[in-house]
Amino acid sequence: MNSQKKVIDGVLLLDKPEGLSSAGLVSKVKKALNAKKVGHAGTLDPFATGLMVICLGKATKLSNFFLNDNKTYIAELELGKETDTQDIEGTVINSCTDFSISEKKLTETINKFVGEQKQIPPVYSALKHKGVPLYKLARSGKPVVKPPRDINVFYINLLQYESPTVILEISCSKGTYIRTLCTDIGKALGCYGFLRNLRRTFASGFYLKNSTTLSDLSEDKIIDMTETLNDLEEVRVDVTLAKKIANGVQLTQDDITWENYDKPLKIVHLDRLIAIIEKKDREIKYNYCCVFNY
Repeated sequence: MNSQKKVIDGVLLLDKPEGLSSAGLVSKVKKALNAKKVGHAGTLDPFATGLMVICLGKATKLSNFFLNDNKTYIAELELGKETDTQDIEGTVINSCTDFSISEKKLTETINKFVGEQKQIPPVYSALKHKGVPLYKLARSGKPVVKPPRDINVFYINLLQYESPTVILEISCSKGTYIRTLCTDIGKALGCYGFLRNLRRTFASGFYLKNSTTLSDLSEDKIIDMTETLNDLEEVRVDVTLAKKIANGVQLTQDDITWENYDKPLKIVHLDRLIAIIEKKDREIKYNYCCVFNY
């Protein structure tokens, strides 16, 4: 069967529907396009919706670059209750029926969660402890609390507030758990809170408005790899240098003169992305992040 699968390279932007797991979405894409290799660049919980970046074929090598990018969400925070999973799928463990939160207090509290900070990952998460996902340990009655991790919340915009419902737009770094953020905001307000709905609107340099749905899925919606990672500079090379790269020959400053050491560099030949390279500090040699053979 694998020999009949099509080799498709590129990136697909999908609007994940509610009730479908990230793995389930990948499976449906693979089946719909009869594609040989499909992966994703960042999961969404089954109850969440919105942008998922799907990588096909050689583009799966780009997933690590996508995972490191910032993301933006529209989150619905419900005040007055806290669940064990910090979201709508959990069991209520704390509640507060008698509370009154002004919009001023809400705004002031939200603003305290903007910036670089430490966040304790939820015990119901896909993070692993000794090879076992935390959510499995939690479900078996053996929850494991991981050490706090560094995150950065770039901004939180209050879009709507009609107690007990709060609608927030949140831009954050990788590794940020929005449900934990909502739970922490609820605790800071003194009335508890949990994440009722979540919709991702931006990820990996792409916007939800440019995505497609499973029902409209087709190969002509696939984005060429050269058109991704637009925050990276691009250098176009001739056939001689392209052959050196294909053969894994060490590249130096004599091959490509580049003084920006902060980010990797996209190498393009004949309008195709053939490699991503990087140079540390003031070294004269480049390291290969990944090479794409055509």
